[in-house]
Amino acid sequence: MHDVTQRRARPNGVLALAGVVGTLGVSSTSGVVEAQDQGLASLPAMHAACHAADEDGVHDRLYSIVLDTPTTLEPHEGEEEGQVLYTIPDARSLRAFGGSVQIVPSHLETIAFVANEERARTLEVARARGARVRLGFFLGFDEPERRACLVRASQAVTAVRADIAFVELLDAEGAVLAREDNDRLRAWSDDPDRNAALEPEVTIGAPTTSGGPASDAWARAVRAPAISRQLLACHVAGVARGASREAMLVVRLRVEARGGRVEEAVVEVGNVGDEQENACLVAALRGVELGGLSSATGSVDLRVPLRLRVP
Repeated sequence: MHDVTQRRARPNGVLALAGVVGTLGVSSTSGVVEAQDQGLASLPAMHAACHAADEDGVHDRLYSIVLDTPTTLEPHEGEEEGQVLYTIPDARSLRAFGGSVQIVPSHLETIAFVANEERARTLEVARARGARVRLGFFLGFDEPERRACLVRASQAVTAVRADIAFVELLDAEGAVLAREDNDRLRAWSDDPDRNAALEPEVTIGAPTTSGGPASDAWARAVRAPAISRQLLACHVAGVARGASREAMLVVRLRVEARGGRVEEAVVEVGNVGDEQENACLVAALRGVELGGLSSATGSVDLRVPLRLRVP
């Protein structure tokens, strides 16, 4: 049985999640590892997932689904000073595929993004612009003996009892602005049977500047195989010292635009939990050869999102 007993409730039944707020857009460009969740893009795909859970006994497959828009986010004061919770107000109102699927969190927990005052401004802007929500979930993970779905014809609503694993806030281009993971996802990630066949991996998201996506040349440079190997080596060593096995962070590079020289590199936000690993990751990215931008002057901030995992 998977251990999901370590969830701790926030006031009003909000499920506590360990999250990273930043820009964590992930693409499938060479050198980037695909996410481990299986995205469901249609009603038939949802029905197939339900069949796998209820008829074939597949309960440890991680799925994801984008909720219908608009998704309401309500700000609330958090437990800590300066902390803001952005909650989806009614856990039973989550719909997908034009309302044909109703997602009900299995424990009716409130889904929330956690932000400090600075990051709250990012979420406020996203909320005003109609940001979308993507849910990651299992079917029958907590209680495999219960049916996970009530599947109905395409003209009716299919009800899904989802064991929520993560939640992401997406901008109009699909980049991840904020993400929250919970202990259910960590229990699945740490399962030794599932991890036996997995290898350490690094996911390098789409780098961005204040003006939008970085140039193709800069994106290729930070995603070079040599950089990926250095980043992964940093994380493997960090995990050996006690760092989080699965970490997400955003590294900000201050770049002299005309020459392409990295003047400064810092971890802007992250959950690595090991300062020596942070320094190693920063050094790896500081050494990247970006190349200059002929039309630019001054310095440019380049943000590079990373997701690192060691089974």
